[in-house]
Amino acid sequence: MWWIAAVVFVVVAAVVLLLLRRHIATDSEWPEKDLKAGEPFSVGFQGVDVSQYQGRIFWDTLKAKNPELQFVYLRAVGKKNKDVNYAHNLEMAHQKGIKVGSYHFFNMAVPVQRQMDDFTSMVKLKQQDLRPVFDVEDQSLCNGDTTHLIDSVKKMVLLMERHYQCKPVIYTNQNFYNDYLAPHFNDYPLWIANYSNPPIVKGAKPILWQKSETGHVRGIWTDVDLDQFINGGSLRDLLRK
Repeated sequence: MWWIAAVVFVVVAAVVLLLLRRHIATDSEWPEKDLKAGEPFSVGFQGVDVSQYQGRIFWDTLKAKNPELQFVYLRAVGKKNKDVNYAHNLEMAHQKGIKVGSYHFFNMAVPVQRQMDDFTSMVKLKQQDLRPVFDVEDQSLCNGDTTHLIDSVKKMVLLMERHYQCKPVIYTNQNFYNDYLAPHFNDYPLWIANYSNPPIVKGAKPILWQKSETGHVRGIWTDVDLDQFINGGSLRDLLRK
């Protein structure tokens, strides 16, 4: 009947308009020029990790002009929301042949299973080249309850391991790991941030070092995190299979 067709048309038009508005809103937040122009380009890294806060990424340039780049990690879920650029960045990384993985920012204020559901709704097993990453770095989110923090992290990483069929990488900063997580997770691949020196953690050797949060990389017009393999770590240690 004609009225059914009219209703379908209105619904489809509304969905398209919403998507366009989202794209325009996101696009308006992207910088119009390299905000770090004039600063030297970073060297000595093998990976970067990005989120919607990097804005537009010029994937052709990122691939062609950074021969040392071996992988990219994408934020899938942040502290309060899913990353609006995740799907686009994932598609582009695959198109350019860059090994890609995804990370989840842990929030103690949200039930573990809900966070796992959010992550798996975004991060599909067959689309991942690399192990998933569990990012836990904000002690304020657990109200000082270290026991609850450890239990929650254990629950989340076990859920990730079962779903993605490999141990996840645990990301945090050096002080947080030593103060709250060691030695409970020493048998997991560790990715540790320290912006002064290679990280040292209790009883374990991290395989990946986040060495800077203010990198200048060709193809990205904002600050970006720089990551370097350490202690004999290599891309092989990050691969999901």
